[in-house]
Amino acid sequence: ALPICFRGKGSLQSPAYNSFGRYDADQQSSTRPSESLMITGDTNIADVSFVVQWRIKNSFEFLFNITNPVETVKSVAESSMREVIGKSMFAESMTTKRNQIEQEVRDLMQHTLDDYKAGIEIYIVNLNDFQNPAPVMPAFLDVETAKQDRETSINKAKSYENSVVPKARGEARKLIQEAEAYKQEVVSIAKGNVARFTSVYDEYVKAKDVTKKRMYLDTMHNIYMNTSKIVIDGKAGNGVVPYLPLERLKK
Repeated sequence: ALPICFRGKGSLQSPAYNSFGRYDADQQSSTRPSESLMITGDTNIADVSFVVQWRIKNSFEFLFNITNPVETVKSVAESSMREVIGKSMFAESMTTKRNQIEQEVRDLMQHTLDDYKAGIEIYIVNLNDFQNPAPVMPAFLDVETAKQDRETSINKAKSYENSVVPKARGEARKLIQEAEAYKQEVVSIAKGNVARFTSVYDEYVKAKDVTKKRMYLDTMHNIYMNTSKIVIDGKAGNGVVPYLPLERLKK
């Protein structure tokens, strides 16, 4: 049986206690593992110890509407805590969500007892302890270590990403700028060639014979300028000594 006591003998307004888990109402060690082991919302096993403080608010309902008020409070408290813990994450229940769990359990118990017309007021729900059971503690620590290692690896990867990605983006921008510059250069050269060809064509249209002759002379000049042969016009070559070392005259 649970350690139930009434403070203030004969007073209906004095609080009574229901203790669950490894501690009784006087914070002394107790062994009730079956009622303290609960499953959290993320499927972890939790060893939960809590105290419910309650008092009688309607003596008639308390005495005549329920058969065993003490066992009723015990059952409602345990089922309410299991329901709330079953919707809570383990890590949050250990740290930031403790007060919220206490309030939700209290409200759920009060709502259930009011439906029973038990004449009981839930005064306080105090979550004393919330941790892993001793048999699974090593496994839990291994999981936490693995999570920390995972976070460390993620942080290292993000650090590497932050160092590599900006460099790669800078190189990409540099390549794009070089490509744009090369593009502008090629386009400018092409436009210049087009403009030069257009100007030559315009002159050719104006004086086709003169342009043809000029183009012919320019072409022949480009062909023979690097040869060792000297071509002499037959009409203009009268009087030229055939054995004159004309090649040296080019030097």
